[in-house]
This record gives sequence, structure tokens and C-alpha cells, in this order.
Amino acid sequence: MLAQARIVSARDSNRNRNYGSAPKLASRLQARVPQPRVNTRRVTRAALGKETEGAKEWAVDRRTLMAAGTLAVTMPIVTERSAANAMVTGYEKDVGGFSFAVLQHETPKFNDWYKVFNEKWGKQGPPDFGVVRTLVGKGKGVETDGDSLCVVIVFPNDKLSTIAPFYDQKKNPLWAEAREAGWLTGTFHQSYVEPKIWRGYPGDSGPPPLKGKAFGVYSAKLGIPLEPDFIGSFTSPDSDKLHDANGVLGSVVGTTLKGSDIGTKDLSVTHFHGSYKKACGLVDQFNSRSPPFDGIVAAGVLKEPIEGMAYEVVADTIDLDAIQKIMAASA
Repeated sequence: MLAQARIVSARDSNRNRNYGSAPKLASRLQARVPQPRVNTRRVTRAALGKETEGAKEWAVDRRTLMAAGTLAVTMPIVTERSAANAMVTGYEKDVGGFSFAVLQHETPKFNDWYKVFNEKWGKQGPPDFGVVRTLVGKGKGVETDGDSLCVVIVFPNDKLSTIAPFYDQKKNPLWAEAREAGWLTGTFHQSYVEPKIWRGYPGDSGPPPLKGKAFGVYSAKLGIPLEPDFIGSFTSPDSDKLHDANGVLGSVVGTTLKGSDIGTKDLSVTHFHGSYKKACGLVDQFNSRSPPFDGIVAAGVLKEPIEGMAYEVVADTIDLDAIQKIMAASA
């Protein structure tokens, strides 16, 4: 969110490491790419949020309901306690079927914005968006003296063509009206992401409920192939130690889709943390290019625009009605 390039930094012993050129780095990484744990369970990954007003009334399709229902069944498998007891290692490939949007901007007062958002968004937004999970995060303003916010929404892949145009800042007059009204400030960022791998959480369900926890979203253009080079580095033993030192409970790595500000096929990483302080700590290291990020950028692994933002999770909503319907239908 995530977006996110972070072969995270940690201990001083790792900070002066020489990453060398991008080709050399890539060749070293290829030799130790961890083998993914293939998950054969049904498609059912739902993990994030969004903001809006009005749209057509479509029924949520059965596949979306199945995803929400399976998510509820599998979420107890992974908890913060179990994730915190051991360093996160390895990864699982995403099973496909769902994408997510990361929507960010600033606002004078988060609480005022959130009241309006709840009224307009409702449970999971317009039915034609097919959203199965909405995550709302609050952070500190960077461009203004107000608050920053992030809404992440999880939706079936085929809904991208409906959702992306709604958030087009030039074509949808809603956003110009929002700026005039004063509740939308700063730069509006939008990323649409196809998840590729999950760490710390099952590849078919994502993280358990996150309210009260935190996450950091990171994005960058990628100077080396995602697979096997970047993923090999991101999941290496050294990276595991760096993530662990910064309180990372789990992560999702993906590539951006059409409609994203940064472009398509670029890097998106989201790290999940137990506290906002931990999320901010890693984001600060990333944005300030503290080691090892300075070497990673110098080697051309990550290219501008490179950015990270941290948020505390205010709400994490899963459509329980949809879950009940799918359970009843499958009984």
C-alpha cells in the first residue's frame, strides 16, 4: 500500500551493507529465492477500503459473496498473537480473483470527514463496485496541517473498470466539488493493485480484522524484475530480520494496474503492524533513505517516485450479511 518497496532496515550490522549494482544484486538474489508455499484453497482474499458517493445498483455477485464468506471462516487461522510469536518467513502466492485500491488524500479534520464518509459509503459502498472489505486509516498530514487518510477497498478483478473511473480526478466532478467544499485537500493518490504474494497471512484470505492496528503503504517504480529478483530479496533471511526488527506482522506485495497514478506494473507493498508507532518508524526510514534503503535506491532496485505513508486503522468492515447469505446458500 500497499504500496511499498521495503527490504526493511534494522540493525546497525546490516546498515552499511553494499548492495552493488542492480544486475549484481539481482544475480545474488536469484541464488536464494525462497520457494512459495502454494495454497490450494478457494479464491477468497479480501483485505482493504474506499470512499464514494452514489452509483448504479447492481447485486453483489456470488463469487464476491463466496470470497467474503470464506474470509470469515479462515480469518481465525492467523492472529496477531501467533504472528508476533515468530519472525515472518517465506510467502504464499495470492490465489487470484481480487484486486484492491489504495485511495489517499488529506483533510482538515479526519473526524469531520469520517462522518460524511460513513453516510455516503454505507456498509461497502455502491453495490456495483462489488466491494467485500473496506479499510479506513488515519495519519498525519504531510502537505497540510490537517490529517491524512487512506481508504482501501477489496473488489473482484472485473470491477476495476467500474471503480477506477469514479476516482478519476479530472472526469468525475465530485472531486472538484470536494475541494471547493474544503474536505479534500492535498494530493489525491490512487493505486489499483493486483496482489502477488502474502507474508504472514494465508494467500487466500489476507489479514484478520485490523481495527486498532496499523499499516504502511509504499510505492515505487521497480528497476529489477519482480520475480524472481525483487521477491527473492524481499523474502530473504536478511530482509526477514529487518522486517522483524520493525514490527512487521505481515505484508502483501503487488503490482499496479491501469488507473494508478504511478502507472502500471509498478511496485506496491503494504506492511501490517501492531501499532501506528511501528508503522511510522518504518515509513520514516524508507522516506529518509536510511540504510539499507539508500543502497537499494542507489543500486537502481527502486526508482522514483518512491513514497511511503503510515496509517492507524480506524475501521475494517467485512460484509457479514453477504457471508450469512453464502452460508445459507451452501447449506
